[in-house]
Formats: sequence, C-alpha cells, structure tokens
Amino acid sequence: AWLPGDTALVLAGDLFGYRALYRVDAGTGALEFLGARGARYPDVAGDGALLYEIADYQANLWRADLHHPQSLPQPITQSQRYNNQPAHSPDGRWLAFGSNREGLEALYLAHPDGTDVQRLALDPRQRWVRPSWHPDGRHLLVTAILNRSDGRECLPYACSSEHSAIYRYDLAAPQAVLVNGLGDDARYGQYSGDGRWIFDFGENISGRG
Repeated sequence: AWLPGDTALVLAGDLFGYRALYRVDAGTGALEFLGARGARYPDVAGDGALLYEIADYQANLWRADLHHPQSLPQPITQSQRYNNQPAHSPDGRWLAFGSNREGLEALYLAHPDGTDVQRLALDPRQRWVRPSWHPDGRHLLVTAILNRSDGRECLPYACSSEHSAIYRYDLAAPQAVLVNGLGDDARYGQYSGDGRWIFDFGENISGRG
C-alpha cells in the first residue's frame, strides 16, 4: 500500500520470522520495521490512516486423556506459529514434534505434558519435518527439506525447487546422518515395527535399520 506522496509503501511480510509490517522507501529501497505482529493486507486511507488485518491463529498440540473422555483436552504448546507432527517415543516419555516458532521449521523434544522443550541439534539452514521414532527409542528418522536446487547452494526459500532427504538422528550423539539408498527426494520415513525396514513417502523400501 502506497503512503501519501508515493514516497514509500507499507508491506506485510515475515522477514523476521513472523508476519509484521514494514516501510519501504521508494527511492532507496531502505526497509524499516514498523511492528504490528500478525498484520497483513495493509491499506492506507485517504487521510493517511493505516489499516490492516491481524491474522491471529493457533496451531498448537493438545493432549486428551482417553481414560477420562469427559475431561477437556489440554494444550501442551503455546505459540502463534505452527506446532505439528507429534510423535510419542515408544516408552511414552518423550514427544517429538515440528515447529517454526524460531523461523524455519525445526524439530523439538518435550515431555508429553509440554515441559522441558529441547530443540534438536540439526542444521538451522535447512527445514526439518516429520520426526519418526525407531522402536528402540534411541534415535529418530527426520526429513530435511533442502534449500538447494540442482546441486547449487541457496539461501532459504531462494531456489526454484526444493529437494528432500531422510536422516537418522542419534539422540545420544546428538547427530544426524544421511540415510543412503532411499533414492531422490526421499521424505517422511517411518520404521517398520521391528526396525529393520524404512518406508518413505516415495514408496521406496530400504533394509537399513
């Protein structure tokens, strides 16, 4: 939306990791952070008043007690960003989930009640999604959405296409190691019940445990 005099405009974007308003100088391109977290669709009235919509939403994880169906579900995350893809560890002591609360999608561990949240030690330049537990509970399969195209290094969201790969994340190390042999763009891997096979979204099967 142009400001009076057409010397600058107001835009909405998530340049700081969350949606807000910015002022852009028409002559120099200089960017100024205005605030208004959650704002979008800015417009400027004839008298110069700035109007915008606040997009307020919740995408949190909730816990329900199936032994007491009359009790209300309780939230276990509190964030105005996305929290999703929950996966309980085999022993039920931990919950792995995805969230973009700090910018790009990352993976976290927490207790089932949402306490003791820990970010997994994964490359922060990549997007990480879909945690899946090995039956022994000592490591996870995780999917990296790679910010590169045709072998070129790219900044986040700057490439024309994205590729994916599945990594094995050792919780004790902690370290992620690429799982070879799954083909191009493998994603959303899950172990078989005995941990001997990996199934991924591309319908590939690997005998790697």
